[in-house]
Amino acid sequence: MSGNNSVSRFIGIMGDGSTDREIIAYLVEVILKGTGNSDNRVTPILLHRQNIRDDIDKFWREYQVEEKADKNTSILNSSFKNLESAVANVLFGATADFEGHIGRPLTKREMIILCSDSEKVLRNKDAYFEEWAWMMEKIIQRGIEKYYHTLSGWGHSVENLPLIVPVIPFPSTDVLIASAKSASEQSVAVRGRKANELKTSLYGTDNLSSLKPDGLEQHAFIYLTNDNVQTIYRDIPEVRTLFQTLCCIS
Repeated sequence: MSGNNSVSRFIGIMGDGSTDREIIAYLVEVILKGTGNSDNRVTPILLHRQNIRDDIDKFWREYQVEEKADKNTSILNSSFKNLESAVANVLFGATADFEGHIGRPLTKREMIILCSDSEKVLRNKDAYFEEWAWMMEKIIQRGIEKYYHTLSGWGHSVENLPLIVPVIPFPSTDVLIASAKSASEQSVAVRGRKANELKTSLYGTDNLSSLKPDGLEQHAFIYLTNDNVQTIYRDIPEVRTLFQTLCCIS
């Protein structure tokens, strides 16, 4: 066992933008350090080429049209299947990108975190389990299974396929920072705000590219402590599977 534990493991992080990937990467490192994992065994890699932002936006537009027309809004309709296929396709590209970063084929030890903002508002954490919100997780998971199904058909075995963990926060990755910040500042509202409103309240602007070089450190990373990670786990069900998975691999 000790020999296997000394082998490097890489975690590829997909996200809508550079700040999303940086926030997730920092959070991953905090969680791993909290479990006693050393930096030289697990290395986060920011994947730049792939995201599903446009596909999720397109899905919501199609879904709203079908819902207003009182059409079938089950997981088997066309808008759902389009997003499912988009997820599988973007994972094919991410796999190639990931392998380019680490200079070798992926193995079962690698993980890809598929993160994308839902851009939808939850009034509280319990609303995540309402059908309209939960369906997003189901569609993403079907896309992941399609990715595995296709690659296994091409002859890939479990030994050379990464673990895919989806993270689809409501409304955006910034809800993680809001939750962490609320642990020390009770006035911080975690839920009930649109993505741009949430960004402005946390960073003073909804254009994160305008932040100073240390802007994320001052406004985001400073709150991502081991203690505050427990608050995120309690507040944000969207990331609990990621947390549990990271604890298992440590």
